[in-house]
Order: sequence, then structure tokens, then C-alpha cells
Amino acid sequence: YAYTLESYAKALVTDTTYISEDSNTVNVTTEAEAVIDLDTPDIDDISVLSGNTSVSIEWTSISNATGYYLYRSTNTSDNFEIVQTINGATTTTDTQLIQGTKYYYRVQAYAVGSAGTVFTSEWSSKFVVTMPETIEAPTIYVIACGPSSISITWNEISNAEDYLVYRSYTKYSGF
Repeated sequence: YAYTLESYAKALVTDTTYISEDSNTVNVTTEAEAVIDLDTPDIDDISVLSGNTSVSIEWTSISNATGYYLYRSTNTSDNFEIVQTINGATTTTDTQLIQGTKYYYRVQAYAVGSAGTVFTSEWSSKFVVTMPETIEAPTIYVIACGPSSISITWNEISNAEDYLVYRSYTKYSGF
């Protein structure tokens, strides 16, 4: 591109227009920024962490990616919001989640070009995790005890799907 400039003024009384000589010319050459093509990351694993209010998320590393956007939604539509921008790493922890809620996740790679343009990959496939609810521990009661057998029962827990019974030969350990 080349640029030049003229100045002008209009006399109010005579309605005469005065135009200056052309200014110097400035030539500008712009280089087109190379497009950065990025593969689509895949979510490899989502693990619920202790306390049932956070998850650890891992995804595949993408060549030429500067970082990744982590998206989350609580419904199956494409109403995802960026919840984290992760620079370089391929794992993160999403916290302050609500027990019993289903969350959908997607990851998108991004790269910053030499002129500052941000290029993005396609979104990963949706990955869903339901945060388990914390349930209370049952209380065990002995109802019969004999030399070679014992009968036990426990209080019912409202949101328990099943119960696991463990036996140990020592008190408080070895289950």
C-alpha cells in the first residue's frame, strides 16, 4: 500500500478552495499472517476427586497449540461457556461443582499467531460426568450372635443403591 496526503481550506467569503501540494509518499508492505491449523483435542479422562465437588480432566496434546479452552455446560445443548483458559498443560481441575449435577465438557485448542491473531481448533466431542452425591454411612446392629455365625442389620440410607458388607478378623482394620 502507498499513502499520500493533501491539505485544503475553503475561503468562506470568496468560496475559493485552496489545495496544498501532495505530501511525501509512504509505502507500507504488510505480510499475511500464516494460518495455524490445529487438530481437535480428545478428552482422555475425567475423574471425580474426593469430596465430589471437583473433577480432574485430561486431554490429548495438540501440536502447535499455545493452550486450551475448557468449556462446561449443565445441559446437552451447545450452550457451553469457557470456564478455564489453560496455557500449555493438558490437564486441569474444575472445582466448586454441585453434587448430583450432570456436567458436559469440551476442550478446544488455540494458538496465537505472529500478529496476535487467535486460531482455534474444532471442539472436542462432549464428555459427560455426573457428580455423585455424598451419602451418609449406615449404622450396623448385631441381631444374633452364635459360635459360628452372626446376623447383622443396618439402617436404610435413602439414596443408597446397594450396600457392601466387609469382614475383618481385627477390630477397626483389615477390612
